[in-house]
Amino acid sequence: MTSPIDDDESYLVPNNVSEEAVWCKIDSAGELEFVDWDAIQKIAGEYDCNLPENRTEKMLIAKLMWLTRKQTMKECGR
Repeated sequence: MTSPIDDDESYLVPNNVSEEAVWCKIDSAGELEFVDWDAIQKIAGEYDCNLPENRTEKMLIAKLMWLTRKQTMKECGR
């Protein structure tokens, strides 16, 4: 017979896990639901400041989003 304490596996989850802020969200229909352009600009800046071997996929995605936004605004006359 096991005790409830033995069944508790919460000790497997570290206490210091912090949730990352949401900077982009795609809804269940596959559409862009939310974009935090300030956060994306910051992450894209991290891409620019890091050597290629230190860049992450997150930085690359943010940089592509920022460049796409910039190009779209240029083409729309903004």
